[in-house]
Formats: sequence, C-alpha cells, structure tokens
Amino acid sequence: QNKTMKTPPISSGGIDVVAPVRAEPRAWLANERTFLSWMNAASTLVVVSSGITAAADTPIIRLTGVMLAAPGVVFVANALMMYYLRRHQLDQRSVSSYAVRGGPLVLCLTASLAVFLNLILNLIRLAGGTKSDKFDFSTLTST
Repeated sequence: QNKTMKTPPISSGGIDVVAPVRAEPRAWLANERTFLSWMNAASTLVVVSSGITAAADTPIIRLTGVMLAAPGVVFVANALMMYYLRRHQLDQRSVSSYAVRGGPLVLCLTASLAVFLNLILNLIRLAGGTKSDKFDFSTLTST
C-alpha cells in the first residue's frame, strides 16, 4: 500500500501543479526529540516537587511542593498531545504547519504562576513567624 499523498493543486498561470508530499525521517526523529525534551522538563519539576514535599516539615512547604507538581503534569499532557498530533500529521503527509503558537506560552505562564505563588506562600510563612524549616543533618532534627 503506497501512502504517498499529493499536495493540493497549486494554480500557476492556469495550470494545476501537483507534487507528492515527502516526509523526511528526520521529521519523525525531531518529533520524538521534542517529546523527550518536554518529558525531561516535566520529570525534573515532578522530582523536585516530590523532594520538597517529602522533606517538608510545615504544611506551607508541603503545599509549595505540590504546587510545583501541577506544571509538571501540564507539561506531560501537552507533550503527549503535541507528539501524537504531529505524528498523525506526519503519517498523513499533511501540508499543515507543525508549529503551535500558544502552547509554550501557556506552559511558561503556568510554571511562572506556580513559582510566584510559592514565593508568596514563603513570604507569608516568614511574616507569620512560624518555626524554621531548616534541617540539621548532624543531629537529624529540625532547628
């Protein structure tokens, strides 16, 4: 079964020109590299948030860790969606654009919002005079 698709006819001086669409193997590899890059960023966020949550000794610090996990989950969902969308476009030899204009902006805004809220929570914690969240590794106790 030959999957060679044709581009839509392009009129040039009254003559329709039709050419086959060829998808380069590097396009599939680029799609996979992009997916893996987004998954790397997401896993980094989730691992850091898990570490913060596990080491937290106050509810505010624990909430800080959980809030960092939210952008990681959004990154995973976006990476999966874009990977399968682009793979479908490549399989269909689509001549449409592979660019997504709003996706990275939304992801960056989500991560920035989480960091900003973490900053606000930590400032509230410091202003409230709650106990220190520093850990003394020599005695294995909080100071």
